[in-house]
Amino acid sequence: MRLVDIIGASSAANFALAGQSISRNLSTLFPSDKPTGTKTLALANGAAASTVDIPELRVNLRDTRVALKLALTTSQAVAATLRALRDTVDLALKDGLTNPDTAIAFSGTRVSRVNLSSQSKIALDRVDALIKNSGFAGANFISSSGRTVRVNINSYGGKLTINPQPLDSKGLGLDNFSLIFENDLNETDTALNNAISLADVRIERLRTIQNALDGNDPFGASITRTLAGSRASELPSGSLVNLIA
Repeated sequence: MRLVDIIGASSAANFALAGQSISRNLSTLFPSDKPTGTKTLALANGAAASTVDIPELRVNLRDTRVALKLALTTSQAVAATLRALRDTVDLALKDGLTNPDTAIAFSGTRVSRVNLSSQSKIALDRVDALIKNSGFAGANFISSSGRTVRVNINSYGGKLTINPQPLDSKGLGLDNFSLIFENDLNETDTALNNAISLADVRIERLRTIQNALDGNDPFGASITRTLAGSRASELPSGSLVNLIA
């Protein structure tokens, strides 16, 4: 089975269309707030963050939950692709298998660095396409071009500010992926290891945020119970600490 079969054309297209369909249907039921204001912030796009002025997106709680669910669903395809790429890079590192004199072939395609590199780039392009279509109500938590989202989490003025956790090839530092030349292969090997570690951290962050918003986080649930047992007059607007994720 080729690497691109991990997220084959049929599966990728169906996944993207399903995401778009969900977004269109739910957006009519739960319209999001309009973007307001600007904020200077650090983008989570790798080891070195840059600071720019971008609009901060205000999204209601229901839309935020939908956007997080779409992001985490797509992250499963990202994780599977990264694991497949790890196997592909390991294969490319074995010169005895990719050497022209060996002439090993699968399904009529010779195993070579050129072919492995080409299939890998196709897989990354498909992942990028899935990620591009994994936004909802303007919020895309796994895209390098995603905007910081602010969501009110209770009636007492508390808010959660969620920075994007990019899982596309640019956000994971894989936009120069190549297995053709020796130097490219070594650099890609290192970049992929870093990308896998970074993706694991970012996916876990999104899961933590989702659990907190769904009430599955013990700390968040404790706060909810405390607020539920309090009278509005006891907790003025803004009493609950603002959180940044």
